[in-house]
Amino acid sequence: MAKKEKQLELLVPDDKYDLESIKNDLKDYVTLEIKKQYSEDFDKANRRLIKEKNKSLIWKNIIILFLICIIGFLLYLMYNDGYFKRLFNNGEKEITSNTNQKDDVEEKPKEEVKLTLDELKKEYGILLNDIYINEKSIYLKDFYQGKLYDELKNYLALNLVNFNDLNKEDDYNIIGNDTLRIKYNKIFDDEYKSINFDYNGNEVRYINVLNSYVTETLLEVSNSNIKRDITNILVDGDLVLIETDEYLIKDGKKYNILSNEEITDTNNTIIRMIYTFKNNNLVKLENKDMLLNGE
Repeated sequence: MAKKEKQLELLVPDDKYDLESIKNDLKDYVTLEIKKQYSEDFDKANRRLIKEKNKSLIWKNIIILFLICIIGFLLYLMYNDGYFKRLFNNGEKEITSNTNQKDDVEEKPKEEVKLTLDELKKEYGILLNDIYINEKSIYLKDFYQGKLYDELKNYLALNLVNFNDLNKEDDYNIIGNDTLRIKYNKIFDDEYKSINFDYNGNEVRYINVLNSYVTETLLEVSNSNIKRDITNILVDGDLVLIETDEYLIKDGKKYNILSNEEITDTNNTIIRMIYTFKNNNLVKLENKDMLLNGE
C-alpha cells in the first residue's frame, strides 16, 4: 500500500498548475489570432475594393475619352461643312441690319400728326365763342384794328354776364365788381382794372364806394349781326392762332363791318382777323390786312 501511494506522488509534480493563468493565456492567444485573421481579411477586401475602383475609373475615362472623340469628330464635320462660318456671318448681318434700322429710325424725323381744319375747328373753335362785339359798339373800329385796351376788354367781359342775374332798379342795373372780374379772367390773363366803359351806347360807371358798376339804363340783350368764318388755325406749343373772315349780315347779304359796303366778288372787302390765344386766354388781336400792308 505504501508503494502505490509512492507512485502517485511521482506522477503529480510538486507545483500545481495555475488554471487561471492558462485561461488568460489562451484568451490572449485566441484574441491575437482573431485580430491577425481580421487584419488579413481587411487587407484583402481593401485591395479588392481598390482594384475594382481603379477598374471602374479606367472604364469611365475610356467612356469620356470616347465621347470627346465623338464630339471632336462632329465639330470637325460642322467646321468642314462651313457651319460656323455661316453662323458668324449671319450674326454680323443681323447686327448690321439692326444697326442700320436703328440709324434709319433715328435719322427719320418724327412725323407730326396733322389735323384737318375741321378737326382743328372742333378742338379750338370754341375759343372764339366768348370773343364778340356788337356793330353798335363805339369800340367797333378799334376792335377790328386790333387795339385791345382796358375799356374794350371790360366791354368784352360784360358780354358774358347774364343780365337777368343783375340787380335791377327802376331804370338802371347794378353790376358787382367781382361779377365782371370773373368774366374778365375767363377771357384774359392780365390784370383786371375797375374803370368806366361804354356798352353799346350805355355808360357803365364804376362806383368805388359800392365796389360795383351802375348803368345809365337797364341793359338789354342785343344780338350781333357780325359773323365770322374760320379760315385757318395754327397751333404752336401753348399758342393757338385762329384766322377768320368777318362780315356783317343784313337782308341775307354780306357787308363790310366798318364801311357798310356790300361785299361782292369784285371788291372782296371782308375783314380778315388773327386771334392769338395762350393757354385759352386771348393775348393778341390783329387785322391781317393791316399786317400785310405794314400798318
